[in-house]
Amino acid sequence: DPDYPVSPDQSTAASLDMIANLTKEAVDGARAAMDAHDIQAVARAIHKAPLVLLYATGDSQISSEAFANLLIKIGIRCVIAESRGEFIANCHAARPGEVAMFISYSGDHITSMTKLGVPQELKSRGCTTIAITASTVHQPWIAQTIRFPAREKAFDKMATFYSQACIRFIFNCIYAEVWRLDYDANIHHKHSIDGKAKSVHGA
Repeated sequence: DPDYPVSPDQSTAASLDMIANLTKEAVDGARAAMDAHDIQAVARAIHKAPLVLLYATGDSQISSEAFANLLIKIGIRCVIAESRGEFIANCHAARPGEVAMFISYSGDHITSMTKLGVPQELKSRGCTTIAITASTVHQPWIAQTIRFPAREKAFDKMATFYSQACIRFIFNCIYAEVWRLDYDANIHHKHSIDGKAKSVHGA
């Protein structure tokens, strides 16, 4: 049960196994639903983008922050577009060639943003719009969608174990492909910042 994977009468070892199994099932299901061409297209858009805007709230925003942290380490700038409620300002500051990603398990947040005209405005400004979601609802203003199976309730659950395992796996796959597109340069860039970080921390 992805909503309540543990129970009060099971052992700690059984609980660990349940969480491990849930995580593996989430990753396997997301991988089975993914199309390599879609991941490649998203990675190529990010690779050449001057800026990546990430639209997400709640736990999906936390996963998005982890993705932004990966990208900045290979020199790709990201903005959590909804940080401090500035999603409209970030939308209207967007420039052609930027990538706007909407991350929402249920898809409800993407619908809310659409009602406010955010993806429409971004698309009109020449941005590539991308969604990561389990929703099957068609979003006409989203150019590319990475979907994974919906197995978790939107509410009434222990935690977002399943959805965030899927989302983080998808982010990691995108990051791996972005890295691969400029492999040697990314190794050099990462080694450079790692070396400076070591000197700061006295390692």
